[in-house]
Amino acid sequence: MQKKLWEATISQKENSNLRSFEKFLNNKYNFKSNKNYKKLLKWSLQNPSSFWSDIWDFAKVKGVKSLKNKFHKKFTKNQFLVNSKLNFAENLLVKKKFIIHLIMVGDIPRTQNHSRNNYGN
Repeated sequence: MQKKLWEATISQKENSNLRSFEKFLNNKYNFKSNKNYKKLLKWSLQNPSSFWSDIWDFAKVKGVKSLKNKFHKKFTKNQFLVNSKLNFAENLLVKKKFIIHLIMVGDIPRTQNHSRNNYGN
């Protein structure tokens, strides 16, 4: 067996987005993967429409979600949530932490940092 280069701590695993998504699915569908992520992967591949719709809901994407999907024989050509509409900036600026989301460089040789916190929301 090859030596692992890195493994997340138990705390990191429990506080991960993947674990939170697993809990989200458990609450919605009573889906119990019991931290068996191969089972979660299998479910996502067997239920792609539900998976992508649930990712949208879990991530609290702001926009109009369309449940239309286009399936193709070749998996990489599948399209999910076709015709959904979202405002990129609205979703980008929703973070609670102070993060520089946009750097503007204008005619004046200076850089202005704009983030959600600059606007008091």
